[in-house]
Amino acid sequence: MLAATSVSARRALLALLLRERPPAERWAALLEGMTGAAPVASLLPPQAIAVRAAGCPCCTAGVAFRTAVARLLRNAADPDLLLIETAAQDHPAALVDQLRDAPLAARLQLESVIGIADAAPGPAAAAAPPALLAVSDLLLLYGSSAAGLDAQVSRLAAAPPFSRRVAAAGAGLPLRATAAAVAAGGDWDGAAQDGADLQRRRWPSDRVFDRAALRDALGRLRSGGALRQARAAFRTGRAWYAWCADSEGERWQETDWRRDSRIEWRAAPQQAAAIDAGLNRALVPMGVGHPIDRSEPR
Repeated sequence: MLAATSVSARRALLALLLRERPPAERWAALLEGMTGAAPVASLLPPQAIAVRAAGCPCCTAGVAFRTAVARLLRNAADPDLLLIETAAQDHPAALVDQLRDAPLAARLQLESVIGIADAAPGPAAAAAPPALLAVSDLLLLYGSSAAGLDAQVSRLAAAPPFSRRVAAAGAGLPLRATAAAVAAGGDWDGAAQDGADLQRRRWPSDRVFDRAALRDALGRLRSGGALRQARAAFRTGRAWYAWCADSEGERWQETDWRRDSRIEWRAAPQQAAAIDAGLNRALVPMGVGHPIDRSEPR
């Protein structure tokens, strides 16, 4: 999935991705509007391109989006890869939820989300909306210049809730492979480098936590002194939440993060088993495609 505030940036990135297509693979593209679509049209056959209406997929546009995807898959004879573009303001996290839920999850597996942001100086939020930062596995800076680029990359890579890969558009990265590696947890696997007491765990995006049981588990672990300082993102039956805890208390808020559930904490290594057990008890057996339960109380 490609998400950006700029139509021209999305189309330029789409053309770059299409040039990575192996000769033996069949790809298709679902566009949001036809403005500036000429570069895409020159790289794909007509039956492999479809257009959908703009709009938030968690609202009235949801049915139209699912219908457009199903029609394109049929017309393009089930392509090997489907490229879907969306505007950053159209709630891209909701698009991720649609792709992972029934009925689309039976036919598609979301590989990664690539965001495109203007390389503007200043705070990370000035260059990309927080929702775009949170949902992106790979974030490309469009229209970047050498001046101040390293600082901008660092700011955007470290923006909450967790990191993503950031690079200048046109830097020569293999875009699909780079984004897929991050989406698969390549940024998180392996031992944490920032001190021996920094621990990390992650669960794939199809694992769902019971929110009440999760709050209880985290509360017990904190009161027992096992979690002195921590930050996390969890998928629950109601929504995705970012959570952090420190000496001043704990804070919860809904998040557009969708890559996986994960937690990073500082604790003595011998406490890791208790933390693992407490969190795993809060998991519920909800598989890929389980719809987010909007009826679960906050």
